[in-house]
Amino acid sequence: MPIEKPDIPREVDCKRRSAQLNQLLPHAFEYARRKRLIDRWFRAYDALEPEWERYPEGWEDSVRGMLANAALFGSRERAAAFCRVMKKELPDELTSMARCWRERPWCYIAFTVIADYGDNLLEIVPLGDPPSSWLPAGSNGSQQAERVREQWQSLLLYSPSVGDHYRHGIKLFLTQLWDDGRAFQTYGVVLPFRSLEPEDLLFFADVARFATQHPGGPEYPRLAGVVGRTTNLSDVIAANPLAFLQLIRFSDAPGVAGRGVPLWRCAASAVLSEPAAAMDEADWALSLKAAGEHLALAIFDDDAGALYPGEASPMHDPALYLSYSDDRCYLAAMSEEAYRRGRDAVAAVCVFPEEPEVRASMVAYAAAHKILDCADELRRLEDRFSARRAEGEFEGEFDEEALEDEDDLDDASLPSGDELQAILNRLSENHNEGRTESDEEIAAALGVDPAKVTPLSEKLSAMFEEPFGPATPDTPGGPASGAADRFGLSPKAYVALTRRSVPDVPGALVVRNAAGIAAALRARGLDPERSVADAPAVSFARWFINKAVAEGSVAATQAGYVATKVVAEAFERHVIPPPFESAAGWDRYRPKKEGDWPEFQLYRKLLEAAGLVDYNGKRFVAADTPARASAGRLSVAELAAGPLILYHHLLEEMFLRFEWDYHPWLPAVPHLRESAGFLFYAAGVLQRETADWIPASRLTERFIAAVPPLAAAVAREREQLRQRGARYDDSARDAFGLPELIGGAVSAHFIGDFAESFGLLETQYSPDSGRRFRTTRLYAAVFGETH
Repeated sequence: MPIEKPDIPREVDCKRRSAQLNQLLPHAFEYARRKRLIDRWFRAYDALEPEWERYPEGWEDSVRGMLANAALFGSRERAAAFCRVMKKELPDELTSMARCWRERPWCYIAFTVIADYGDNLLEIVPLGDPPSSWLPAGSNGSQQAERVREQWQSLLLYSPSVGDHYRHGIKLFLTQLWDDGRAFQTYGVVLPFRSLEPEDLLFFADVARFATQHPGGPEYPRLAGVVGRTTNLSDVIAANPLAFLQLIRFSDAPGVAGRGVPLWRCAASAVLSEPAAAMDEADWALSLKAAGEHLALAIFDDDAGALYPGEASPMHDPALYLSYSDDRCYLAAMSEEAYRRGRDAVAAVCVFPEEPEVRASMVAYAAAHKILDCADELRRLEDRFSARRAEGEFEGEFDEEALEDEDDLDDASLPSGDELQAILNRLSENHNEGRTESDEEIAAALGVDPAKVTPLSEKLSAMFEEPFGPATPDTPGGPASGAADRFGLSPKAYVALTRRSVPDVPGALVVRNAAGIAAALRARGLDPERSVADAPAVSFARWFINKAVAEGSVAATQAGYVATKVVAEAFERHVIPPPFESAAGWDRYRPKKEGDWPEFQLYRKLLEAAGLVDYNGKRFVAADTPARASAGRLSVAELAAGPLILYHHLLEEMFLRFEWDYHPWLPAVPHLRESAGFLFYAAGVLQRETADWIPASRLTERFIAAVPPLAAAVAREREQLRQRGARYDDSARDAFGLPELIGGAVSAHFIGDFAESFGLLETQYSPDSGRRFRTTRLYAAVFGETH
């Protein structure tokens, strides 16, 4: 049921509870360590040590914290025991908060967001049933159990991270949840899924459940990942949380499509009513022929078989597999359309359900195979016949006309299965790396006949020219929007610069570490510490942190903003460089509160997001937590004392997590924040073309041209104006359209809130061209290889 507005707490109260949790957790972790509750989980984490090498900074602390909290507060009994033992050592408000977890223990949760109430307060709908830890033993069917299930249908969540991702179009998440008494909050890693759907997580959970129950065993389930089989997702995650956390590797993966149609793992099984008759390929061929299909390939063994309708190629879709050991037939397809075609084609021999039992995106299927390494009976049969299928092992006589290749190639020109895969891999790698090779060079490198390379090269080249698939009203892009203009960057380099990560693309753009920045500045005759200390974000951060450390805290209002007297003090001291050249202009600007000074508020929020400052419900304090010290990190005061390390720390936060592209009064521009690396690269390329100031509109144009969905949206607007008889140029347009909206976001958010705040770009205003920018000496020191 919808959450009533009066029931929604203030953001400031949620932040206060979060700060109290930070005070409580060191006691909880020590208690869990003494009771040896976390040993098993930490050993499980350590056993996967090679897996975590490329994971985000702070990953280990976050995951160990999640494991410890689940071990202690994920149980009613353990949470109650903690409260009994620790009540004399903890302040009453902390004990009171922990008592909530006796009724609603911490849990792992996957959920979708359905409403945004502002201030990072959201309404969410969990996937599956409530965790068993929320239901007292033997309570099934009781009124209490029904109340829990009703509550589980809609929860109020406070989470800046989830709110940030939701405002940028992501609705599906996986994380750990705790009850703060008024709302729920997240802890540790928050996984946002860009292309996965709820059914994908249910599929993964079903496979994970089998893998947990039969670790390394020879057992094969008939069909893993059956949609609807798994109802208690939270319990499945709790049994194997590390497998689900590894989904971060696939959380940002785009959906896989073929010929403009999304590809799915669609599968079902059916009982063979007459197993002996099922070995007669003539019956299958007749059924296929009646449905307008033909049997391209059939392979029969003593205890299993494989049937491939359609074209005679290694990429059969759909495919049928027979298992005589359990008298079943399996139908596998890569789209729902292919599943229906396969089901209808063999209806005379075997009856499959109308809808597939398994329906998962190819991303989810790849994740399950890579992370869980668990195969069901269908996967075992696919692996068993894959090599023989690629070799084209035909049995029986078929209509030769049905087996003719569409390009009329003779058998000598057709690559074998291994050759086909090697050629495809080479062509794809060349495309991704931006490398050019002739067919003859590829053939020589792989030791194959060039005649086997050319047809594949021509087909893949045509596909690569339209990398975004055909344009449709719902999915703009593709040929209709033209080729993406990315300064000649290879697809691999461009993707790496748009991953919402710290740029590290050799040959394109690399962010140097703190020592590298210092060396580059010294080489230019500049003082490294002074150069970065003058950046507005760092200047503010050092002043605010030093004030919090020296005075014990920074005064705040009841609503959670910095107190007006502190804002006035920062204004008088010019803590943030004034935006006006004259003192008179600066005095007229004089802000009365934090909300009047956007830069001040932006940098204060950045310090909180970067884990350097906490709001405890009354004041802002330096976030020197025991976890920070135990991880061997510099204290907050030590960071502020060394501006270069602080600069690099805050810069990474801007690239990785901070929501610098958001304004509550303006719509978010899609793809802007993840394109920060590309925009910095583009700024450097544009600057190399001229020594003069560059209009911000040129950077906007390159941004739009690099992102086909944006280019297609602008093209649609242009066409709509053309149809109304309007000219699409600045001199004739009165409306504030998409180019202006995107340009405003690039100028205000990327250039102003990010690049200028870190001294990477400097700007001026021109009456003719509006805002203009140029790169700084600090830009040249921070970024390497912008060529």
